[in-house]
Amino acid sequence: MHRLTAIAAKTQRTILGINSGTSMDSIDLAMVRVSGHGLGAKIDLLEHDAEVFPDEMRSLLANLPFTADLEEATRANVALGHLFADAVHTFVQKKKLRIEEIDAIGSHGQTVGHFPEQTETSGIECRASLQIGDPSVIAVKTGVPTVGDFRMADIAAGGSGAPLMPYFDFVFLRDEKISRGVLNIGGIANLTILRAGSTLDKTMAWDTGPGNMLLDGISRHFFKEPYDQDGSRAAKGKCMSSVLDDLLRMDYFSKSPPKSTGREGFGNSLLERLLKKHTNVAPADWLTTFTEFTARSIYDEYKRWSPVSVDELLVSGGGVYNTYLLMRLQTLFGKIPVRSIESFGIPPTVKEPMLFAFLANECLMDVPANLPNVTGASGRVVLGKICL
Repeated sequence: MHRLTAIAAKTQRTILGINSGTSMDSIDLAMVRVSGHGLGAKIDLLEHDAEVFPDEMRSLLANLPFTADLEEATRANVALGHLFADAVHTFVQKKKLRIEEIDAIGSHGQTVGHFPEQTETSGIECRASLQIGDPSVIAVKTGVPTVGDFRMADIAAGGSGAPLMPYFDFVFLRDEKISRGVLNIGGIANLTILRAGSTLDKTMAWDTGPGNMLLDGISRHFFKEPYDQDGSRAAKGKCMSSVLDDLLRMDYFSKSPPKSTGREGFGNSLLERLLKKHTNVAPADWLTTFTEFTARSIYDEYKRWSPVSVDELLVSGGGVYNTYLLMRLQTLFGKIPVRSIESFGIPPTVKEPMLFAFLANECLMDVPANLPNVTGASGRVVLGKICL
């Protein structure tokens, strides 16, 4: 425990965050310097990089929820931990660093099951979420204390364990005079509403629905490409209004926040059902329709549930690079500026690994980082498990 005591005693900590995201398009890493902790913390991005997510592992993890193979899932948990540890070593070598320069690692792991609804299991009412890529493997293979499994403490407190981003948003992006919407478009899209001059307990955030997941799925299915570069194919297609209308009537959108979703709601199973139901559809038309679905669901959720009209919308995640998607969002949001979070010195795809580095900092400093009004938890809890 003396290692943890020494880390906590520092005024500044160097932490490496790791995230692979719902889309599993890359392993994103961000090394940050965190000064202090809690609402007065400061964060500086020192280095960042991305490693290719192996196709074989992506295929395995994408199919895991449907195969329900216990041995496969158990082995994937360990194998993914090795993959993340290897990514750390590669990062250190590429950046010409020493592993000893890193005080701690924060790793989200890969979500293979997210079930935020309260249901009964063997007579016990609970919510559930499962992230694999065991942090103990990372800690042992790197020699660096690793914090992972950030969702479970909130779930134990009766919350849904998601979204995790709003604490980061409030600490680093709040403003006394400007109301901001902070949108992250990964595989799933989530939105944080930061009212001008508001407090942490009044911050609102929720998953709005699909992000890049359906778009990436169609790109891989028809074009053997990981994504629609700049949204260029979607820009040439036609939106299938009847399909879009059906999608926007999905049950998820009638639920009020707090709420969260994942691959179970907007992943391969939905894509396969749609492809079987609607045959002879041009691939570009699927991309156009799904792009519109992402944009419309974000805007509709904002209009339906946001307590205020925001002054600007900051966007992060891989969706920032989809020019057509951002154009559609700007059209829908009208006079509200839609701009990349890059203007705050945060590269769009680096925000999530920065988040997990910061959550690791808060765990090490014994600071609760969940928002009960966002997740539905019964109270504030410290997020993460520390592995040495």
